[in-house]
Amino acid sequence: MMDCSAIERLTDKILQALPPSLVALSEDIRELIRDQVKEQLLKLDLVPREEFDTQCAVLARTQAKLNELEQVLADIEATRNSA
Repeated sequence: MMDCSAIERLTDKILQALPPSLVALSEDIRELIRDQVKEQLLKLDLVPREEFDTQCAVLARTQAKLNELEQVLADIEATRNSA
């Protein structure tokens, strides 16, 4: 879900940078800028922060489990080689 307030703030900043001669067209320009910003953000294929954090936690658990299994395998190999 896209944060509309962030898009509005970005649109306002872009409008503030426009020359004064375009201020009369600001509502039309605002709509055009807003649409373009949304379109470009959708192309980025972004994920919400919560989903990113969840995936990071899953990755950390998977890495911990992998390290544990590697240690178990090393212990088994050491036991087999010493026998």
